[in-house]
Order: sequence, then structure tokens, then C-alpha cells
Amino acid sequence: ALARGTPGVGVSVYLQVADVDRFAARMKKRRVRLLLPPKTQFYGARECAVADTDGYRLVFYSVAAAAAPGADG
Repeated sequence: ALARGTPGVGVSVYLQVADVDRFAARMKKRRVRLLLPPKTQFYGARECAVADTDGYRLVFYSVAAAAAPGADG
């Protein structure tokens, strides 16, 4: 539920990084709690997410490696 007057609630900010897996490992090392561990999304981005102290959801992403042709599974 969205709380009225609460900064950042319901807002996601997307920030591109060179390597999201390496970035997430650095955040874990600094004891930052990840809301979403690195995951490849269906739209071609590999993402991880954290929440800042004001409730903003910060989504860090990098472009996922393209699957080999015919590698549908």
C-alpha cells in the first residue's frame, strides 16, 4: 500500500551500470540489503534493486547477454 506523504514510495529510479553482478557483489560486501538479487528480465536487462532511506527503489541494470539463436530451451 502506498502511504500518503511518504517520500519515494512507489517510485523506481533506473541506473545503468557496466556489470550488475559485480555491482551487486560490491553492495553485499558493504552490507546493503538487496530487494532483488541480480536477475535477467524478459525485456533484456539484468537487474538488482535496493531501497534508499527515503523509500525510493533504486534499480541498477546492465544489458543482459543475448541468448544464442535457437537456445529457447
